[in-house]
Amino acid sequence: MQRRHFLRTLGAASLAGAGFGAAAQEPWPTRPIRIVTGYAAGGAADVSWRIAAEKLTASLGVQVYVDNRPSAGGIVAGQTVKQSPPDGYTFLHAASGNFAMTPALFKSLPFDPVNDFQMISELTRHSLALVTLANNPLKRLEDVIAAAKASPGKYFVGITAIGTLQHLAGEYFKSVAGIDVQLVPFKGSPDLIVALRAGNIQFSIDTLAPVLAQIRSGTLRAIAITDPQGFPGLPDVPTFAHSGLKGFEVFTAWNGLAAPARTPRPIVDRMSREIGTVAAMPDVRSKLLEFGLVAGSTTPMQSQATLKKDIATWDRLIADAHIEKQ
Repeated sequence: MQRRHFLRTLGAASLAGAGFGAAAQEPWPTRPIRIVTGYAAGGAADVSWRIAAEKLTASLGVQVYVDNRPSAGGIVAGQTVKQSPPDGYTFLHAASGNFAMTPALFKSLPFDPVNDFQMISELTRHSLALVTLANNPLKRLEDVIAAAKASPGKYFVGITAIGTLQHLAGEYFKSVAGIDVQLVPFKGSPDLIVALRAGNIQFSIDTLAPVLAQIRSGTLRAIAITDPQGFPGLPDVPTFAHSGLKGFEVFTAWNGLAAPARTPRPIVDRMSREIGTVAAMPDVRSKLLEFGLVAGSTTPMQSQATLKKDIATWDRLIADAHIEKQ
């Protein structure tokens, strides 16, 4: 009798303890969530996450905001998130242009993209484009290459900062086309567009997002697009492959989200599901398409696999292009 009473008492205490533990575990989220991006405001990356942040704010019930910390290769943003607590309140905008590519561009980094972070999901994919003023007499990619070969060092091509996807696309363009053009880095797309319209540079390599409206209005002209399938919003613009240059499909970039390593798995999975819901919203998809972005989500496992594959691809590509690490 005493033994049965003891067992009942022990069982009740165990259940009470389990309930106490569950109650003591802090729910998530309960305060604002920060998405740190290594890009300046106004670019494709910034636009995509500001659109998503508004929807995530509504679904998660706390403010989700974008923190711009531009730097070469997104290193400052990456270091900031690595040093943040793995509690689900600081995330990194991880992109192929400043995350998967960075290890191949820099001799040393203050973080390891694979081991210091946990990928969560992709949000968008987007093409890069070679852009010029609409009145530029060099209308085809073949014309640009011929003119650059005839006048080495004469032409200036704007890019958005050293260590970005745009920078590598510019270097790769020079290498595979066998031309000598000057790459001019800018802090972000707005400054690049101003310089292009002022005539300080003749061309730019950038994502479609910040230039699409001016291409459609006839102020700027897209000469070639990296995506081998083209972009549905600009069906008349040829691809680099169609114009005779291969290998540019790798510059069709992805924008995703990563968390510091050791972030609890339930938070990673919840955030991934939330992004998937946002990426599937018709109004979000339509709005992103207007900016040259194609919405789509992936699981954490898929995102992590893509990151590892792309890091290996960039290592090989940069070595083949004889681009020296900084």
